[in-house]
This record gives sequence, C-alpha cells and structure tokens, in this order.
Amino acid sequence: MEPKEKALLIHLVDNEGMDRLDVIEDIETLMDDYRVLTDDESNEAVREYIEESLWAVRYEFLCAHSDAICDIPKDTWNEMVNKMYESANPMVKRLIDDFDHFIDDTIRSDGRGHFLSGYDGEEWEIKVDDEYFYVYRMN
Repeated sequence: MEPKEKALLIHLVDNEGMDRLDVIEDIETLMDDYRVLTDDESNEAVREYIEESLWAVRYEFLCAHSDAICDIPKDTWNEMVNKMYESANPMVKRLIDDFDHFIDDTIRSDGRGHFLSGYDGEEWEIKVDDEYFYVYRMN
C-alpha cells in the first residue's frame, strides 16, 4: 500500500469509524472521493485554487491587501467582477499589493481545507512513516 493510501486508511478508520478491511478492499475507489496531499502539494493546490477564484474574494478582504481596489467603490467593484467572473482574476492579482502575503493571509483566515475540501471544508493531518499527509474529502 502506498503512503497516501495508508494515510487515507488511517483517517477513515480513526476519524470516520470505517472498518479497516472494508477500507482496504475499497481503497482505490475511496481515493477518488478524497484528496491526500503532502504539505507542499497542499500549499501549491490552495495557491492555485485561490488564484483561480480571486474574483469571488470579498471586497473588504481585498481592500486589506490593495489600496487600488479600495479606491474603487464597493458597488462598482462588485458589479465589475460579477460581470467578468474568472476573467477578472488577472486584473485582481495585479492590483494586490503583495500577492504572497495575500495568499498567506487567506490561508490563515480560512484554512486550506476551506479551499481544498469540496465536501466539508476540513483538513485532516495524518502521519505515516515520519511523513505528514493532509486529507480532504471531495464528496
């Protein structure tokens, strides 16, 4: 069994009360329902997710990271990005003063699970053979 499969096995048995033998038998199917990532993979995935959904970030949160956005009235800003949807992302990114700090602040505010777990917004940390994995339920 691969380390990521072991991490999912541990999570499902310890945290979701599933039967160990059932999990082992269905591990391939279960891997489709969960994301199991390393810390670096989780950080990369959450950064990518945030970059792809900048248009949906609350105006007030963006203002904390962009003087230029704060210069635009909230109603005007919301109307503009709601018309553009994802195509507004490059513009929003350029207007953010320090994008790395913005990413860190976004993760600190909501947690990686909020972005990476489509089911419940949770992130579970599992240690397998001195390596940490992070489990996210997708559906």
